[in-house]
Amino acid sequence: MVVAHGAAEATGGPNVEMLVIAGAVLLLGIVLFVQKTGRPAVSVTLAVVGVGLGLGAFAAGGDTAAAAISIESPRDGATVSAGDPVPLSIHVDGATVGSGTASAHVHVFVDDRLQSMPTTLSPTVSLEPGRHTVTVELTDADHMQYDPRVLDSVEVVAE
Repeated sequence: MVVAHGAAEATGGPNVEMLVIAGAVLLLGIVLFVQKTGRPAVSVTLAVVGVGLGLGAFAAGGDTAAAAISIESPRDGATVSAGDPVPLSIHVDGATVGSGTASAHVHVFVDDRLQSMPTTLSPTVSLEPGRHTVTVELTDADHMQYDPRVLDSVEVVAE
C-alpha cells in the first residue's frame, strides 16, 4: 500500500498542513498572552491569524465541482497483453496534474489496490492474466480525495 502525507484513506476536508500551521500559530498566541511575555497586541494578532488560517484550511480543502477525469485508453472491454506494461491515456478537466505547483494528482488503482501516483497523464500498469478493473482517481495536491470523488474506471482482459 502506498501512502502519501499519511492520508490515503482521507475523504476531502480541510487542507491538513494549513490546519496544523493554524493550530501552532493560535497556540503561540495563547502562550504569549498567558505568560505575558509580549505585548497584548502581538498575542491577539497571532490568535486572529491562527483562526484565519484555520478557516482558510477548510476553504482550501478537497472539494471541487469543476474537475473531471477519464481513461481514454485502453477502452472499456479491451484485451491487453498480460505481463507487459499497459499504457494508460488519461484526460483531466478543471485541474493541473503534475508535480511541484500542480493543483491535483492522479492515483491509479488495479482491482481496488493502489498501484501508483504518477505525475503524468500517461502512466503504465502491468496486469496478470485475467479480468481487471483499472480505476484512476483525481485527488487534490495533498493527495486528498475530492468529495464527491472524481474517478473513472474501465474493465480490461489481460491475455
